[in-house]
Amino acid sequence: MRSTSNGKNLLLGLAAAALVACGGGGGGPTGTNNANNNGNTGGNTGGSTSADITVSGLNFTPSATTIPKGTAVNWSWNSCGSDGYGGQTCVDHSLVWDDGSPGLAATSSASYQRTFAAAGTYSYHCAIHGTTTTGMRGTVTVQ
Repeated sequence: MRSTSNGKNLLLGLAAAALVACGGGGGGPTGTNNANNNGNTGGNTGGSTSADITVSGLNFTPSATTIPKGTAVNWSWNSCGSDGYGGQTCVDHSLVWDDGSPGLAATSSASYQRTFAAAGTYSYHCAIHGTTTTGMRGTVTVQ
């Protein structure tokens, strides 16, 4: 009877070790690419004059850019990364213009371009990870 008890203890110990080893690895998008977000948790990453924006993790980088009229801005999705087990995990993002202009549906791998002919501030967000006021959002200021 003693060997049965030791066998049960061994199985319980292995099960507990397996649960601890897997903890925190599959919590969803909040754990994706945090090493690349420069401390940004979905808000504004600061001013830029770049016409190239990366969609990755929970960020548009840069999330705020200023460009001259007539400039085409390019968004490139880089939303796939290692799952830590030799595979790959991809996160879908969309690009929704706050003024209702056509954007891009949810995807994890794409590119998108928009040319800005008129001066103004154009705000956008990811419908999955943000809103017009919080989360994953950005602005293009055209001068």
